[in-house]
Amino acid sequence: MKHLSLGLLALLAALVPSPWPKPLGGPDQEYAKGLAVDDQDNAYVAGSFEGQAAAFDGVRLASAGKSDAFVAKIDREAHTVWAVGLGGAGVDEGLGVAVSGAGDVYVTGRFSGTVDFDPGPGRTELTSAGGAEAFLLRLSPKGELVWARRLGGTLDDVGLSVALAKDAVWVAGTFEGTLENLVSAGKSDAFVAKLDLDGKPLWMKRIGGAKDDEGCGVALGRGAEVWVAGTFKESPSIGPEGGGLDMQSAGHKDVFLLRLDATGRLLWSGRIGGVQDEVCGGIAATVAGGVAVVGDFATTADIDPGPGVLSVASHGFSDAFLTRVDGNGRLLWGKGFGEIGRDTGTAVTGDRYGSVYAVGHMDRPRSEGGSMAWVAEHSDSGERAWSVGLQASGSLDGAAIALNPQGLTIVAGSFKGETKELREASSGRVKGFGKSDAFLWRLVPPAGMSRPRR
Repeated sequence: MKHLSLGLLALLAALVPSPWPKPLGGPDQEYAKGLAVDDQDNAYVAGSFEGQAAAFDGVRLASAGKSDAFVAKIDREAHTVWAVGLGGAGVDEGLGVAVSGAGDVYVTGRFSGTVDFDPGPGRTELTSAGGAEAFLLRLSPKGELVWARRLGGTLDDVGLSVALAKDAVWVAGTFEGTLENLVSAGKSDAFVAKLDLDGKPLWMKRIGGAKDDEGCGVALGRGAEVWVAGTFKESPSIGPEGGGLDMQSAGHKDVFLLRLDATGRLLWSGRIGGVQDEVCGGIAATVAGGVAVVGDFATTADIDPGPGVLSVASHGFSDAFLTRVDGNGRLLWGKGFGEIGRDTGTAVTGDRYGSVYAVGHMDRPRSEGGSMAWVAEHSDSGERAWSVGLQASGSLDGAAIALNPQGLTIVAGSFKGETKELREASSGRVKGFGKSDAFLWRLVPPAGMSRPRR
């Protein structure tokens, strides 16, 4: 009977999800920017580090220059399976990551100068043509390089987001001047590129006008459709042929949302904006075939990207917004939320039940610990199911969000000092290692609210 009780306790312990914060870093500065989770509950995080990042559970990474990109695989118990550093003498960082069903990892970001993208004993060098360049690489399930390619021209380019299907990979970002066969319409433009799984480009589109325009994210809809979001000024077009998008910014910066078919042909376009700056933080596909978009706005903004109007007003310098549309771009619901300071929405994801999960951060007085992150779930109908705050003694910013197979929320970002024990986040404290550290944080929703699904 005693052995049976111990066995039951072990079984219960395995079934009850445990929350954890996981610091990643060394004595200098580390930032987590991209996050993906596979079917075995392994998390893949991409970001940047400086100096000696020695706290990847004994895996030592040494930057080759100012900052290097890193990619790490973390298992369900918060142990590092592998971690690799990629970089050269300049500034290099990983910004977006996606993982296939077979465990292959696709990472995008930016690099400068010459970088060896092979973390093993071999060498696969890419050299930028001018300033910073976008890159896309594929790693095996063991963290070994399969291939790496450069996406860029003579000026600054950056890859921000990756989306993955069984036969192709999409990258969204920002470029100046030229990018492969694209030519910007002005200062900087957004881009979206479709490549095969061997890294061969299939098509590329630029999105922008005469002013500065930026990419934000890419997500796959039902079938072979692809959604792209970003920020624009004035009147953008889509290229390389330069067709108009029939939208005009209402003020300074607005958010664009595009739906394309498998060949890159425009199916629908929409705008979110007001008289001040609206910024796109992230985009995610939803179970019904549409997408959710998160970002921030100032004063007032129309957060319905279609022909209707859903006006929201900020409570302070800026507020976050969260908008969900169906597969045709029709508004399902939208929310604006914030306090008296600066509040931003940085990333979003969805589950198979129709819920949408978003992360962002809000400014707080330095005496109260500086910025803190917020995480929230909204139901299929837009009602808030739960929300929690993540805080540290210095500051804490949430940059990426994903769900594990049981529906638990995992957040990635960076913090300074020591994470504070927040009752609603159901986790203990961890201390940072240096000036700024990356983190992963697996959350269990508060009792009586949304529960993990199996």
